[in-house]
Amino acid sequence: MATTAGPAGLVAVVTGASRGLGRGMAEALAADGVRLGLCARTSPAVPAGTESVTGVVDVTDATAVDRFGAEVVETFGRIDLWINNAGLLAPIGPLADADPVAFGANIEVNVLGVAHGSATFARHVRSRPGPGVLVNISSGAATHATEGWAAYCGAKAAVEIALYDLAGRSAGKPVHALLGDKKRSHMPLLGVIGESRRGTASAPILGLGYAGALPF
Repeated sequence: MATTAGPAGLVAVVTGASRGLGRGMAEALAADGVRLGLCARTSPAVPAGTESVTGVVDVTDATAVDRFGAEVVETFGRIDLWINNAGLLAPIGPLADADPVAFGANIEVNVLGVAHGSATFARHVRSRPGPGVLVNISSGAATHATEGWAAYCGAKAAVEIALYDLAGRSAGKPVHALLGDKKRSHMPLLGVIGESRRGTASAPILGLGYAGALPF
């Protein structure tokens, strides 16, 4: 199914879409007429009047992420934007006292989950004509350590480095990768998609601020 030139008709996937930032992004995209693929550990709510595909997906399961992406493509014909938003903050406390299981879960969701979503989307974009925009949600914690946040800070640093690797290996390929800083309040994603679709995007990593972070 072809997408239209404007925001209406674009297709976006948001992980971790059942609450908080993910739910807010889904509502904002829906208000612009974007068709949505929404997934989370619990079933996401669908913004009123929105064409959508929803699913309960464990982002640490690469097969499940691939399956959900395929379902969105089967329904809408393509994916233009993929936002890896699912994440965990816990455990919080001294590293010496951290529960190894909770620490591992943080890394699995915040790093492997992002890697699985990024890979699924990159493969999809390779398989079809035209570009795509990938957004991985990061944080100032990636570059400024916060006491007691060893798992979260380490995971977000890994996400940023991994995104640079993806962008570097996508040079000349139609995947534009961005970092989102969740402390900020405005995300001009649809404008970035427009640049990508018109071929005017200037670099694999786009945006403003530190290390190519896209403010929102």
